[in-house]
Amino acid sequence: DEGIIEQHGECVIDPDNETAGYVFLFLSIGMQLLLLVVGNVLCFLSRRIPVQYAETKYIAFALASHLQTKLFGLLAATFIYRESVVLFIIKSLVVVVADIGTL
Repeated sequence: DEGIIEQHGECVIDPDNETAGYVFLFLSIGMQLLLLVVGNVLCFLSRRIPVQYAETKYIAFALASHLQTKLFGLLAATFIYRESVVLFIIKSLVVVVADIGTL
């Protein structure tokens, strides 16, 4: 198609059915938080493993860092969800901080 100069696409929530998008969002966030909590509990329960296999300290630190970063990011996003540029910056910072915490 030689006549196409520019294209734009975006995902939006159907105005007639707004609840479907929010249900998916909250289920996704809830599942992530649940898995992070389960991971932290499993690390806590396996803290008595012999030293040869004791990487749980590092895994627990990474999981706790992810959990704290996600909770802080969700809290910040709830206050600024209408400001798209600031929300993008917060989301980007959450990803960067969570990944740096894992390293």
